[in-house]
Amino acid sequence: MSYVETLNETQKDNIRFILVAMTEKHINNAYTKEAILSIISKESNFLPKNETAYNNTPNDRIRLIFGSRVRSLSDDELSNLKQHPEQFFDTIYGGRYGNAMDEGYKYRGRGFNQLTFKNNYKKIAKDIGVDIVSDPNLMNNIEVSSKAVVQYFVNAFKTIPKELLSHYNTDGINGFKNLKDATACIYHANAGWGKTVAAIQSDPTGGLKKSLNRCYEFANLINKL
Repeated sequence: MSYVETLNETQKDNIRFILVAMTEKHINNAYTKEAILSIISKESNFLPKNETAYNNTPNDRIRLIFGSRVRSLSDDELSNLKQHPEQFFDTIYGGRYGNAMDEGYKYRGRGFNQLTFKNNYKKIAKDIGVDIVSDPNLMNNIEVSSKAVVQYFVNAFKTIPKELLSHYNTDGINGFKNLKDATACIYHANAGWGKTVAAIQSDPTGGLKKSLNRCYEFANLINKL
């Protein structure tokens, strides 16, 4: 059974909201639409939610995901920390990208693409006209999350480095000529342009591989919705 065949009616309804938000923001390239959906599929399975606690995640997996942010912790220290989600997220995300040291938990990942960090919440809040800074859990509202995820990618392409436009064979968010480039680029945008192409292609978490495996399924689904 393909991934798309596992989607229930709630997930399909949520995809409709996302597609409407794309239309409102003039995203009309079919490859871009399919790529965005493939990234969202691996981030949240089309069910906006808070970033999952890591208390049951093996330490080696946490180290793979967060790298230098947990490098100084021994296995015993990390095992203890991950049993306390607020402390864990404050340690991982605190003091970064607009977060105060005690705001990592407050501005942990939420929504369809796991929007993280206060600076990102503030930017999206201004752009979509919803105060997700005061109430971050609004990111799990379907309509808000749909607008937010699309706005995130629109904003990302306003700051994409020229060399990445060339690498991914596009001139902007609506310029993709094939689905592989679109998916890899949207994945890179979601991870942040600060990451190198080599880091994205090494795919240590498996997210890019999952997205590439699914992306070709979305064309038919979009046509049916």
